[in-house]
This record gives sequence, structure tokens and C-alpha cells, in this order.
Amino acid sequence: MAVSALLLGFTMLDLTSCSKDEENGGAAPTEKENGGKDDDKPVATSEVVVTVDDNGQADGGHHFQKIDETKFIIDGVQYSMENDHLVVFEYDKTNSMDAVVIISTLKYQGSTMDVTRIKKLAFKGCAGITSCVIGNKVTSIGEEAFDGCTSLSSVTIPSSVTNIDKKAFEHCRGLSSVTIPSSVTSIGRGTFHDCSGLRHVYCHAVNPPSAEDLFGETPISSATLHVPAESLDAYKATSPWSGFGTIVAL
Repeated sequence: MAVSALLLGFTMLDLTSCSKDEENGGAAPTEKENGGKDDDKPVATSEVVVTVDDNGQADGGHHFQKIDETKFIIDGVQYSMENDHLVVFEYDKTNSMDAVVIISTLKYQGSTMDVTRIKKLAFKGCAGITSCVIGNKVTSIGEEAFDGCTSLSSVTIPSSVTNIDKKAFEHCRGLSSVTIPSSVTSIGRGTFHDCSGLRHVYCHAVNPPSAEDLFGETPISSATLHVPAESLDAYKATSPWSGFGTIVAL
């Protein structure tokens, strides 16, 4: 059955109709990266699978709303179909939720669609968001995706992510620590620009990810970078990672 046909039976609702009562109270599971050490900040993974029945009802306390034939909302996050997968398209800024969970997979009548990408500007300016768990099928976080989320204090980046585009977390001043999994090979310019509260970065990549002007106006000279023990010298010799005041082994 074509994916677009699966959603025909759902009632169309407006994007602005989400409310705090619709927040899913379930917490996404976390686990250490395979083969990782018992670190203070192990790489987290999160699998949130949502099944929607023929009547448009989602399991697990999740809330589903249809926008049109290719776009819909689950727990305040707007998803858009692209071929056989989903992308995070937008977040309803009128929504009063503070904890956001991006699902990993949607199942409906035998069709399975993974959420593989967070698009450019998806959460830009959502100042009320305090935490975000990203599903473990996402491979790319788009340009300025979380720019201006000034209250964001916690974000779970799964080990499926390989690319973080430029300015993805710019102006996230409430972010005190961030864990970058070993899967990430490229981080765009200014991704953590003006993250004034950042004090700890846990980077699991053995080879320092390519990055340019990553921490502009972020006081990394007073922050600590945690990296694999065998990579200490490489990070100390590679900009911008070498700018951290303290670089220690995970």
C-alpha cells in the first residue's frame, strides 16, 4: 500500500491545536554505546516507535494529528513524508510543551517509516523547549535546527547521526553539556556559537570531527572537553578542539 494512502482516513486538524495536555509523559530509554567505557556521559540511544491504527489513534499515549496527505503531528512535532521515510519539518511554537521527543519510527498497517532527518530551522526560536530526545534513526540535524532554543538544557544526539549542519545549536545558552557520538564525522560552522552555558563536551569520535569556528562566543577556555584516551593528543593539536581549557580522557 502506498504510504500516502495510509493516512487518508485521518481527521484533518490545524497545526496550532496542540496543547500541553497532549504531552507524552513517557521517557525514552538510554544506553551506553556498544563497547564504550563506563563514562560519566555515555552515548545515549533512543528508540520510540509509534503505531497508528485505522482510526488515527496512536499507541503508547502518543497523540496524532493530520495536517494534509503528507504532513502530520505526533506529540507537537510536525513530520513530513519524503519517499519511504519521514523528516522533522517544524515544531508548533504555540505549543506549551517543554520536553520534546522525536520518534524513531512510525508504523501503520504494515508500513514502516523511519525518521531520518531534522530539517533546516525545524525548532528555530522555540525558546520554551528545555529538553529534546532525538530518535535513533536520525542521521542528519539540519542548519539552525535548534537555533535560539535558549532554554534547551538537555539534548540526546543518538549514535545514528553522522552530520550536524551549521548553526544547529546556535544561541542555546541553557545547554550546559553535550555528548557527540562517535558516528559524527562532520559538524558545521558555528554549530555551538553563543552557547554561553556550555561547560562540558563529551566527544566520542576517535578522530576529531571536521569543524570550523564551532564555538564562537562560547567560553570554551573555561570548559572541559572529554575525548577517547587514545585521541588526547589529536584533539589538543586540532582546532577548534584545542581551544578548550581542559581536555581529559573519557
